[in-house]
Amino acid sequence: MLIESAAARPRDGLRFAWQGALALGRVLRHRPVALWHTLNLWRYREQAWCLRLLQHAGQLRAGRRYDVIHAQFGDVGHATLALRASGLLQGPLVTSFRGADLTSFVRRRGPAVYEPLFAQGDAFFTNCAYFQQRLLDLGCPAAKLEVLYSGID
Repeated sequence: MLIESAAARPRDGLRFAWQGALALGRVLRHRPVALWHTLNLWRYREQAWCLRLLQHAGQLRAGRRYDVIHAQFGDVGHATLALRASGLLQGPLVTSFRGADLTSFVRRRGPAVYEPLFAQGDAFFTNCAYFQQRLLDLGCPAAKLEVLYSGID
């Protein structure tokens, strides 16, 4: 399953409404409590507003345990907390930070945006020493953070 970045917004209104209605039906049938987590505008803003979390929740079945949940970007890791809190995802959460999730997302949401993720996430990766320091400055625990350099010179 792919959990998209907050920047991924629907372009086709009719398709968006149809997918939202289908997801709503699946969530209500399989895990009604997940609805409240996925529509929490205060906490998950863009992901809740554009119904991405609801659509992702509609693809999941309650109680499934994963070996690892890997969020490719910080904003996705942040949003994935809602799916874990709803009981739809179980397993260690690993988040990779790569760029905009440490710059524009933090500017829009504030420096405390990742505090819940840092507290509940199991491991964090980034691709350079600069982003490592940025994560440490934002409060990421050093013991949970590793730099995995890209293979590009």
